[in-house]
Amino acid sequence: MARKILHISFWIIYFALSAFYKSNNMPLDLAITHTLVGVGISAMIFYGYAQVVKLFLETKKYGWFVIVSVLFFLLFFFIKNTFEVPHFPEFYKMPAFEGGKRISGFIGLVILLTMLFGGLVKMLEIRLENEKRAQAIVLQHQEAQLQFLIAQINPHFLFNTLNNIYSLAVVGSEQTPKMVLKLAELLRYVIYESRKEKVLLEKEVLQIQKYIELFQMKSEHPLNVQFEVDGITNDEMIEPMILIPLVENCFKHCDFETNENAFVRIFLKRKNDQLFFKTQNSKNITDIQKDKIGGVGVENIRQRLALHYPLRHQFKIENEKEVFEVEVVLSRFTK
Repeated sequence: MARKILHISFWIIYFALSAFYKSNNMPLDLAITHTLVGVGISAMIFYGYAQVVKLFLETKKYGWFVIVSVLFFLLFFFIKNTFEVPHFPEFYKMPAFEGGKRISGFIGLVILLTMLFGGLVKMLEIRLENEKRAQAIVLQHQEAQLQFLIAQINPHFLFNTLNNIYSLAVVGSEQTPKMVLKLAELLRYVIYESRKEKVLLEKEVLQIQKYIELFQMKSEHPLNVQFEVDGITNDEMIEPMILIPLVENCFKHCDFETNENAFVRIFLKRKNDQLFFKTQNSKNITDIQKDKIGGVGVENIRQRLALHYPLRHQFKIENEKEVFEVEVVLSRFTK
């Protein structure tokens, strides 16, 4: 719509200026009539040559483009000399057009400039359309990639949690029904909230707390788990399920079962326009398999951060002998 308005405005202004100029050298009614004919032919040249550019230059048929351009020029040179010049002698009798060569030169120049202008405008429009199309493809690809990553998280999250519940069910723990209920609450969030573009940050925090409670239930003794939240308000938004997988990774790889000093520490802090999130967990240095920390969860978050916060995030992993640490910093984190 904006493009149509721009084109219409241009032709109206062009018509008004041409008619005004010609009215100084001929009667107003004749000036308007000649301007209508002249502008009409110019519009045909403008839009006609734009199609030539689209059909041949855009498709890189350069030989045909040159041939058609020459034929196009000759066609409209014939049209102007046949349907315009003989019918408006008053205009072409002006002192500036003394001699047939000057008239032919003026007509040729007008046609060439109109062709050039029409071609340049069309090339600009083609470039803008290509950029818009390319951007749309990138956005579609990113959306598809995000949906794939989210789809990865949910089964991964469910699989690890069910493993925890299964380990309690095997020994007939009384905590099993409570864990199933807690899992149902978490799954409700995963199923319904993870499909949203953004959720309240406090909701993500609440799910982290529920996950910690869920994991605590499988242990007969209190676990050394620390979760600190600072500076978070109730109206900040974040992409769903972008923090929980990192928490899940902590518990999955922590050495609670073999180390009485095992720990998990989680810190979430908002300062100015930055959001800081850090997870730490102890790990068994003799367990080769557990040294391969990360897997689907961490790599998934790395990719999602790159898509959601390009050039606005830091993602750092420290894998020491006894401690594994992940730190995420989101810059320009606004409400």
